[in-house]
Amino acid sequence: MNNNPEFVKRCSELVYTLNANRAALDLCGAENLDEYLGSLDKFIYANSLDNLRNQLVAISLGEQWFEGESLNRTLGGEKIYIILAMTFPADSNAFDSVLVSVVDITTRKAAEQERKKLLISDRAQRELADTLGRIGTALNSVLDLNDVLELICDETIELLEMDAAYIWLVEGDELVRFAAKSAQ
Repeated sequence: MNNNPEFVKRCSELVYTLNANRAALDLCGAENLDEYLGSLDKFIYANSLDNLRNQLVAISLGEQWFEGESLNRTLGGEKIYIILAMTFPADSNAFDSVLVSVVDITTRKAAEQERKKLLISDRAQRELADTLGRIGTALNSVLDLNDVLELICDETIELLEMDAAYIWLVEGDELVRFAAKSAQ
């Protein structure tokens, strides 16, 4: 199924919702049951069919149930993150009616993403503070200008993840290379 995403997409078009409660309608932005009923593909992004593929694998392996996270969309096109749980019938010919439970985890996902951003920002701030501390220590302890400029180049390469750093000196109208360092 990894090699044939069109098969998974076609399966999403073949799965139909037969009934839903008010909470499901509200989650998907449907005014009434008629808007909600029909093909499942109207709620699934084309690039997020992994959950459906995993469901199909669980069915083919004879699993009794499936649970997974998915990025879906409302009828209005808003992104919603869900946990989807379903129990499969014991008779492999009885897939005409499968009970599905859906839990909205959009708020939790947003909080997780914000926490990741904060952790990345915090890590970057600590790296910057460490770099500035090393440069400050060098400035206070090393009186040789070439050593200080070389340290500034080293730290710039590491901090900004660059291949090289150069410091140029302006002499009159000309730029003269004063210090240079490349990543090793």
